[in-house]
Amino acid sequence: MSRLDGKVAVITGGSSGIGLATAQRFVQEGAYVFITGRRQSELDKAKALIGDGVTTVAADATNSADLDNLFATVLEEKGALDILVANSGRVEPEELGKKPYQLLRKALEATGRMAIAKIALRDREHLAALHSHGPGLLMNTLNWPDEIRSMEGLKGMEGEVKINPKELEMAKALIESLADTFDPSRYKDEYKEAVMKVVQAKIDGEVIEAPSAPQTAKVMDLMEALRASVDAAKKARAATKRAPAKTEKARRKAS
Repeated sequence: MSRLDGKVAVITGGSSGIGLATAQRFVQEGAYVFITGRRQSELDKAKALIGDGVTTVAADATNSADLDNLFATVLEEKGALDILVANSGRVEPEELGKKPYQLLRKALEATGRMAIAKIALRDREHLAALHSHGPGLLMNTLNWPDEIRSMEGLKGMEGEVKINPKELEMAKALIESLADTFDPSRYKDEYKEAVMKVVQAKIDGEVIEAPSAPQTAKVMDLMEALRASVDAAKKARAATKRAPAKTEKARRKAS
């Protein structure tokens, strides 16, 4: 007997990416899955890939009417819903919108400007900025003016804090020792990885225990903390420089 036998799941944005992979795994584990997406052609491809055990529903997860129709369909066909996975999907221009989309992208690129737009997400309006980015448009949501808080009146901001010149020099040295070319591949979403481990553990039937509370950090001397950070950064930088040198030396020996 599979672990999700008899369960009914809904996965929004299930036609690609993580949503599609999750749908495949759920079906393998015995669940019946409903996947949603904006483009029927992508949903059809996903259904062909998953096979039996899946129903596709063309829907916009940000539209209340579409969601009501989705859940009505699930209840009508299966009578219950056990699992809901809210997954985001890609936004691409429809066939009729390709030319206006690319016209806007090229115009923004040529003028060096960005566009300001209003979009609807999760039943509310958001302000957004559109930038030309490679072959497409990059969108970043913005805050409304009334959502931006002034720095005035914030705790800890009143009065002037005296900074020791030696502390400032040490802090500047730390910044310079850590300065490097930005490489996104060095960073990872540790929170997401931890969540996915918990999800996998639940699927595997493991008991999830809450981690113990972290110990309160000890109060350290600021100068000592800065000095230790600078030393650690220098050692890390030196180790990084030595590694390529060792590799090159090994290559010369091999040749």
